[in-house]
Amino acid sequence: MKILKDGVLHGLWQCDKDGSLRFYYHDKINDGEDFQAAYTAPSGDTVRHISASSRAGFLVVRVVETPNMVKYYHNYYSQVPHSELSRNAMLKKVRHLRDSSSLINHKDVRKTLALTPALIQSDLKKPGGTVQSYQFKDGSLWGFGTAEGSSPRKTGLTRTDGSSAGFNREYKDDKLIRFENGSYDNLYGYNGDGKLIELNSYSGDKLHYATSIRYENGLPAYREFQNVQNKKRVSWNFTYHPDGRFQRIEKTEGRKKTVLQFDYAWW
Repeated sequence: MKILKDGVLHGLWQCDKDGSLRFYYHDKINDGEDFQAAYTAPSGDTVRHISASSRAGFLVVRVVETPNMVKYYHNYYSQVPHSELSRNAMLKKVRHLRDSSSLINHKDVRKTLALTPALIQSDLKKPGGTVQSYQFKDGSLWGFGTAEGSSPRKTGLTRTDGSSAGFNREYKDDKLIRFENGSYDNLYGYNGDGKLIELNSYSGDKLHYATSIRYENGLPAYREFQNVQNKKRVSWNFTYHPDGRFQRIEKTEGRKKTVLQFDYAWW
């Protein structure tokens, strides 16, 4: 699938015959300079996700799944501090990565792949479908997930010393209705079909971000995001082919309008 922005190619998705996404890149779609590329490679019980970002650099995620356990390994290769993620500092290194071969053969990706896999999370599957999650940092157990079987169901993350690490989630009818991440208290709302229609993010008693979604024929037709504190608003209008595939997205940000069109080729 090719993504054209105002008639110019700015993105590409490549899928297997079963429709599974294997490679994609996005160039100047999210903002004026942002570039992302990613490749997924399944092999046996392991799936590798290799990604490159103009903001954060290179990341390799390994997911190893067995009947009783799922383990997640993350390895980074980047010199970008968190305070500078908005600068797109890695843009020159990643912008040419427009196919899977160039991505996996990039010297920094090869360095990342050569690193010893760093375990960050291990999910133990229990009888009845419940999961116990353990978090790791620098090779040592850092915390573990907790869950309450009440309704609404609640989950959280506890450090090894017994203190709360935040990341508290609350569910109702298997839908996430609240997520506290330490910075924001995020509240989710759904329609009668169980589709997300609003997300409001609070800090203290102040609303900071608000997202609303409207559906037509079961598909998102309109989405609006507001930065309430900065009084900024971005909206998206979606149109589809009769079979439900994206045809066009029109993004409006202030007086600026951007049109994304989607062209498809088939196996």
